[in-house]
Amino acid sequence: MNYNEKGFRLVLLGTILNFMPIALNKGKMPVSIDALKFSSLYSELKLLKEGRILTHVLENEATKMGILGDIIPIPKPYLLPKIISIGDIFIALGLFVVIQKYMQKDWKEAKYCKPFFRVYFFIFWQNIFRKRR
Repeated sequence: MNYNEKGFRLVLLGTILNFMPIALNKGKMPVSIDALKFSSLYSELKLLKEGRILTHVLENEATKMGILGDIIPIPKPYLLPKIISIGDIFIALGLFVVIQKYMQKDWKEAKYCKPFFRVYFFIFWQNIFRKRR
């Protein structure tokens, strides 16, 4: 199993940290209103207020574990301004460690890294070129 791979424990921790607020908030990730405003994501704020985004919900008094929700703004000059969670940071760090590990290996020895990279880059490019609503 991949659990013993270097870096995958960080990915697992990040996944658990993301799952907890989603599970406690009726299947939706809470998003900070202040973080949306700080990143100038007003169109997303409007969509969330109207309830048109099915995967996220605005943070309010009833929000459980809001500190683990999307609260960290990444504003411009970043190319794609967004809001991330603490779990997202752990997932990114874990993937960074995994990629570094495979980059240090001899490609002849690394039997399983090519499929991993294909899936990772497919997901990466899907997110970059995804049209915003």
